[in-house]
Amino acid sequence: MKAAQRALVKEYIESALIAVLIALIVRNFVVAAYKIPTGSMVPSLKIGDCIFSWKIPYAVKIPLTNINLIKPKIPEHGDVIVFRSPDEPRLSLVKRVVGIPGDRIEIKNKILIINGHRSKYTPVSVETLGLPALKDYYQGFTEESMGRSHYVMFRRGQEEEGFGPLVVPEGKLFVLGDNRDTSEDSRNWGPVPMENLEGRAFMIWLSLDWDKRATTTGFATVRWERFFSQVK
Repeated sequence: MKAAQRALVKEYIESALIAVLIALIVRNFVVAAYKIPTGSMVPSLKIGDCIFSWKIPYAVKIPLTNINLIKPKIPEHGDVIVFRSPDEPRLSLVKRVVGIPGDRIEIKNKILIINGHRSKYTPVSVETLGLPALKDYYQGFTEESMGRSHYVMFRRGQEEEGFGPLVVPEGKLFVLGDNRDTSEDSRNWGPVPMENLEGRAFMIWLSLDWDKRATTTGFATVRWERFFSQVK
């Protein structure tokens, strides 16, 4: 191999190593990507959504360890977070924060109550939420709580279930799925330790609908309207 060829190969290898190093740094310290496999966060996040989450300032950990290099920031009410499951540490989950340390959480007749303040619910059709096939089974609402608002869904005819009251312990978060009657969350396995936090979801960068496959290829169709949309 000639000297010029060796120099070119060396340059390619160095460029590839630098690219891999940058990707690892970004993945471990800045932004991480996740895929939504279940409907527990419908209508905010749909099955097949691919999201980005900010790791700074929530979880900057030494690679291959659970050692955090910073003190995690406490998320705000209404933030959608990614965290390791309290029951299965290898599994990453996505839910909405409704309670931070010291909050008193209660649910009565499906109404979320935080520190004695009842959330406000405004009906919205599931067709508006882009889920017309579910209109006979679910009801959609805008939930307004702690100065934030987002969509939630409840199953029609589901028995009224209560929860609490519970005061969120220090160093933990209380999370719920937006698909309230079809979500396992802090009502089932308790508040999430802050050290389990992996980041805050902020963008949908791709969305694939596997229920609507292309007739020619059999691949999922793309929900173009969700491309680069904000996670609310």
